[in-house]
Amino acid sequence: MLICLSILGGGRGNDLFQFMHADAFCRRNGVRYYSPTFTEKYTKDFPNLPESPKTPYLAKKFLYNRYYKKLNPNCIIGFTDENEIPKYRAQIKKDYLVNFCYGWFFNNDLYREEDIRHYQKLFEPKVDKEALKNKYLQHNADEKIISVHIRRGDYREFMNGKYFFDDDLYIKKIKEFLKSIPKGNYKFLICTNDENLDLERYKKEFGNVIQSEEGPLEDQYLISQTNYLLGAPSTFSQWASVMGEVPYYHIYEPEETITEDKIIKELRGYKYKQK
Repeated sequence: MLICLSILGGGRGNDLFQFMHADAFCRRNGVRYYSPTFTEKYTKDFPNLPESPKTPYLAKKFLYNRYYKKLNPNCIIGFTDENEIPKYRAQIKKDYLVNFCYGWFFNNDLYREEDIRHYQKLFEPKVDKEALKNKYLQHNADEKIISVHIRRGDYREFMNGKYFFDDDLYIKKIKEFLKSIPKGNYKFLICTNDENLDLERYKKEFGNVIQSEEGPLEDQYLISQTNYLLGAPSTFSQWASVMGEVPYYHIYEPEETITEDKIIKELRGYKYKQK
């Protein structure tokens, strides 16, 4: 059995999770898995990604409509309904020669520590870690870092602006977050796509605040190296949480008060180890 992910799911975070969920499920169930489209797009960012053979992609491109679809009418699996994930998992395990899949709604049902370690190594980013550490991650011995992902930009239109939050809301949520974690000294690292963020306001409220001036790859790495994460719902920052095992809270409901029990500290059964 061979699975080929032929169409990616969307933005950066969606792509990464789409690949990892399908790959992890296939690895555990003895199914060979390829995604040449994914590899071509992300190999420059993650050098440990193995080269993905193009044969399945070429076979689909040149043979699917004329021959293969007639031989295997079920060879295209669209992950299009989040309520059908158990069915998709069963389809993947069926003994077809090759299946082509696409769509966002698939996830791996279970992660183990060895799974997390595998993907942390596979997705080791090509960034200057020492330079990023010196510029953004320096802190006192008794201090921990909270990363705040303020997503504006595309979120103004996404879902009619449901998760496009102003500074008042973020500042309120940071204060709630501080009450829900152990008391101590905290430094704040803000990662945002807002070119006009009022950084001084956050400094006046919380003191030790720094804003990243880097790109998406570097920001994901930086978030993964912090102790906590707070932000708008986003697979971009959630990916950083998984890679760095960083407990996080996403603001789905602005009216909900953040409490310790609402902070996510695991991924599908694997509980994060505390840093």
